[in-house]
Amino acid sequence: MKKAVKFMFILFLCAQLSFAQNNEEDILKDPEFIELKKEAINYFTSQEYLDRRRIFDEFGAKMPADFSFEIDFNSWIKERINDTQFNSVEEAVEAKENLDRVYAISEKKESAIYKKRIALTKKYGRNVLDEIYEKEIGAVIIKTLIEKSEEK
Repeated sequence: MKKAVKFMFILFLCAQLSFAQNNEEDILKDPEFIELKKEAINYFTSQEYLDRRRIFDEFGAKMPADFSFEIDFNSWIKERINDTQFNSVEEAVEAKENLDRVYAISEKKESAIYKKRIALTKKYGRNVLDEIYEKEIGAVIIKTLIEKSEEK
């Protein structure tokens, strides 16, 4: 009886490993994943994305820690300009408008990427897709960004 249980357990593990391997191969060959990989790497390593991050970081660095994007910025900044590192209300409003403009443009591109990722998650399951995404896409993005930063 013990041998039968051990045999069934080993058979189950082998089946699971085989399924995971086949699932990974299926994902890597899936035209939707290939398209997602190309678009995500191209966008998240683009100068456009890096500029958006820089603009956000520069804006955030001038704002107090308790700032929230959910407030009416124009009213808030008039009352709290002295709590920021902006030289004037006008400078702050201009910086916020620029940030909003840049985010509106990038949001469209990111939304398309996330929709593809969600569709693949539904198709293959979150855990499997997330693991492959990080290995095949996330790692490439990080490596590329490190290389770009070393070039400067």
